[in-house]
Amino acid sequence: MIALSEGIGLFSMILKGGWLMIPIFALSVWAVYIFFDKYFTLRKYANQTISVDSELAQIEAKLYAGAAIEPSPINNIVRRGLKFKNLPAQELRTILESAANEETARMERSLPKINLCGTLAPMIGFLGTVVGMIQAFYDMAQAGNNVNIEVLSRGIYTAMVTTVAGLIVGIIASLLANMLATAIDNVVSRMEQVCNVFIENQYKK
Repeated sequence: MIALSEGIGLFSMILKGGWLMIPIFALSVWAVYIFFDKYFTLRKYANQTISVDSELAQIEAKLYAGAAIEPSPINNIVRRGLKFKNLPAQELRTILESAANEETARMERSLPKINLCGTLAPMIGFLGTVVGMIQAFYDMAQAGNNVNIEVLSRGIYTAMVTTVAGLIVGIIASLLANMLATAIDNVVSRMEQVCNVFIENQYKK
């Protein structure tokens, strides 16, 4: 166990934060789950390319044969493009851009959830500060003339531990949201390249 000070371990310190540590911990787990659920999939999407006629032909053949194609932003765009491939170039580009916007919006649905974790955790931590101070003043009033640091420690622990925990979760959630946003930007960049390649391949023939 990591010792924060003599006689006090990390787990003991967390317990001193009181019941408000439960929602803070739940928010941290939720943020990490959302991140890992999406991040590596997005990285895989960002590495997917459609660069030559043969690759497009393979996807087209699978579609016509009714074969299953792994759903991904790139494949969904190519599927939409193949459906309208006989339209003029400008109309086809508009359709592909619309499809790319839909895929981008779908990928970005996870970001508000992580940002919510990053916002709520510090707020709950600050709520713990207020609750802790109220507890400290209550204990001081109950102690009367026998006030000492031991009497006040329960409220002070709650105030400080929840504040630190909330800020830590908020910082981590912000970092995860930034990493996820970067991964989404990489996929969007790849989708733009695929749109251009698809149109070039269709109209250079």
